[in-house]
Amino acid sequence: MNRHDTHDLCMTSALNPISPRERAGVRADLDSVANPSPKPISQTSPHPNPLPRGEGTGMSPRTLAFTLIEMVVSLTIVSIVFLAMGSVMILAAKAVPEPDSPVVLGVEAGETLEQIASELQVATAILAASANGIEFTVPDRDNDGSDETIKYKWNGSAADGLFRQYNGGTAFEVAPNLKNFELIYDTQEVTVTSDPVTSSEVVLASHGSVTKSKDYTVDEDHWIGQCLMPQNLPEDALTWSPTRVYIYIDPSVYNIDGIAQVQLRQIGADDIPTDIVIEAQTMNEINIPISYSWQGFTFSNVKGFLPDSCVALVVQWQAGNVACYAMYDDDGGSGYYKTSNGGSSWSLDKNKSMVYYLYGTYTTPGATTTSNLLRSVSMTITPNTDSASESRSSVVVLNQPAMP
Repeated sequence: MNRHDTHDLCMTSALNPISPRERAGVRADLDSVANPSPKPISQTSPHPNPLPRGEGTGMSPRTLAFTLIEMVVSLTIVSIVFLAMGSVMILAAKAVPEPDSPVVLGVEAGETLEQIASELQVATAILAASANGIEFTVPDRDNDGSDETIKYKWNGSAADGLFRQYNGGTAFEVAPNLKNFELIYDTQEVTVTSDPVTSSEVVLASHGSVTKSKDYTVDEDHWIGQCLMPQNLPEDALTWSPTRVYIYIDPSVYNIDGIAQVQLRQIGADDIPTDIVIEAQTMNEINIPISYSWQGFTFSNVKGFLPDSCVALVVQWQAGNVACYAMYDDDGGSGYYKTSNGGSSWSLDKNKSMVYYLYGTYTTPGATTTSNLLRSVSMTITPNTDSASESRSSVVVLNQPAMP
């Protein structure tokens, strides 16, 4: 303690009298300061014992606290941490796009194009198509046996949305606020001819008006025939087919046990009947009325003759003394066949004819149509907020349906 400290202490004592006990304590303190004695050093530690809490600091062990500087520094650090955390949260919030931002709208537009492409790829029919919309069918999805109908439509005005309608139900918006939605169709023109058209049954040929009628006796050796060829086919006829033949027949007066076979045979190169029977029907004399009558015979397996082709009608004996009598015109018609040796040889008379009616059908070419088959579709969709978010896609239509 220096001189000034002693003087201050004396001045304090003079101004504030103290008790003898306090004076003794002060004197002891002064002595300890004037003559300090070293403290013992522990034998087990290389360092002196630490001071008790508060010793040498001027603070009581019960009054520990932060200093003002420590408080200021701590608050500054905490403030910096909070400011950093706030900045991170703000940046993170800005990184998440708004629902109506160009990025979100662009992604949604691309997803819409993917959906349209997946449905168009399996389209089975195109019901309507324009630059801003399309209606088509896809294969059955709900096992009701019917194709499903899907429609996409954009009205063509900026800020309008693209709507999707399923099976005629309520239309739902799948892409809002569009600047443009465009479809471009890649088609291929093809000419398609439908199957030939078959006419109804008509009279193809006949010789019913007789100039000079005669009877021809059909027996074991004598047979009769007629070249059947259409007389009034349309110019564009492709083929003809016999369906029924009527001939004028009279049974035998004395016996009714005769049996004949009415045949359709192929014609050879010399216009004479061959031995190839295409189809035949049996005629029993017992079923024929007493006098001449029309007897009809139906054929169903003789088809597809060319317009200028002939098929031979032959009445061939099968049993009995006389199978029947057949009427022919001895002075009219053409295409009359006869044999007198049981079909070993035939003769053709182009100035005579059996009395007959030939019914049948003919075919004409089917309708020829030109169709545009849809091969692929290119699609463009642009949100109204940002042209840079435009999405494009294309799809190959597997079934290539015809465009309307």
